[in-house]
Amino acid sequence: MILRTHQHVRLRVGPRGRIEGDGGDSLARMLRSSGVTVSPLCARPRGGARQAVADLGCYFVVHAASGETDPALADTLREHDLVEFAYPKPPVALPSAPAGDDLRGGQGYLEDAP
Repeated sequence: MILRTHQHVRLRVGPRGRIEGDGGDSLARMLRSSGVTVSPLCARPRGGARQAVADLGCYFVVHAASGETDPALADTLREHDLVEFAYPKPPVALPSAPAGDDLRGGQGYLEDAP
């Protein structure tokens, strides 16, 4: 599940997964009562990259001990004042070509130049 807080809130996940920042205690209690934890979606930027990815600091991944989060939890999280949106992360599926088709003939760029 992906969680995004409002940008003006400036929450962060500190050591041992503790949520830090204004109002973070109430969100931490809600997450704890639901049996989930959060981690940042991406690592902190280095050097001059801070400005370019400042918005990514608002995104968190919600982890459940069981491995799967309850989709209804997203509705509960969206009701919190600090949360802009929350949604279940869709499963990742690798693209695949139809099994019976031989696609080698359509690769004309491999032939000699005209």
